[in-house]
Amino acid sequence: MIQPGQPLRRRRLATAATSLALVLAGIFVAPTAAQAGTAYVDVWAACEQQYGQVQQEPVLVSYNVYGWRCQAYTGTTQYLGTVNLTPWCVSRYGSHAYANYTNYSHPYSWLCYFWD
Repeated sequence: MIQPGQPLRRRRLATAATSLALVLAGIFVAPTAAQAGTAYVDVWAACEQQYGQVQQEPVLVSYNVYGWRCQAYTGTTQYLGTVNLTPWCVSRYGSHAYANYTNYSHPYSWLCYFWD
């Protein structure tokens, strides 16, 4: 243990060594990829899953995370349907998966969160 009378340099060195040890300990106890993970959402695939294989594509009607719509055409009629991204995450990563965004103002910030 470092005593108050010891030189400042030795105290700083001991503090740095302790900090490094704590960081390394945190790295080794962090969850593995098999336990938890994230992945980008495929909005196009989510539209296909939700609305079937009709001629459709994802479009942005407003530039935020809730601006995504699935645009489909039946004959000459255009249809814009909402898209639910969590079912796509579940079908891809299992029953413990869900979709969430990291930045409301960025429509491409949707991620699937999943764990075993």
